[in-house]
Amino acid sequence: MKKQPVRMCIACRGAYEKKQMLRIVKDKDGNISLDFSGKKAGRGAYICDSAQCIDMMQLKSNTPIGKIDCYINFAVRAGKVLWGVDSLERAKRIPFVILFDETLGANSFKQLETYCSKTGAKALGLPKDYLNNLLKRSNVKVLSLTDESLAGAILKVCE
Repeated sequence: MKKQPVRMCIACRGAYEKKQMLRIVKDKDGNISLDFSGKKAGRGAYICDSAQCIDMMQLKSNTPIGKIDCYINFAVRAGKVLWGVDSLERAKRIPFVILFDETLGANSFKQLETYCSKTGAKALGLPKDYLNNLLKRSNVKVLSLTDESLAGAILKVCE
């Protein structure tokens, strides 16, 4: 018997067989759509076929903070992020937006400011533990997005 692929729901974080889930795709132009065939080109994410998860994603994506959550999660899944202040200097990719926790230490904040003034990257402060709670990780103080379209979308929501 062939093993069925398993995917994680972006709403409830549950793991389910791929064929039981809906695929959401972001194409190269930044358009987001449902992929019923499972074969559309673009970056994909999966959501449960349950009303609760669909409602949760609609609620999240209709609010500015929910949209930012979705964009950050897409960037993380696509590998278009840099973690921490120290990664900025040695990174091969220059970030477009740098998100930081409001509890960032003074030295790290100064390093971040210097980097932003040197590269032109935009820095956005987020409430305490926002990144930790969103990404289900601990001690995330700085997250930088290296994808121009996702960074632009976050900046547009913040305007």
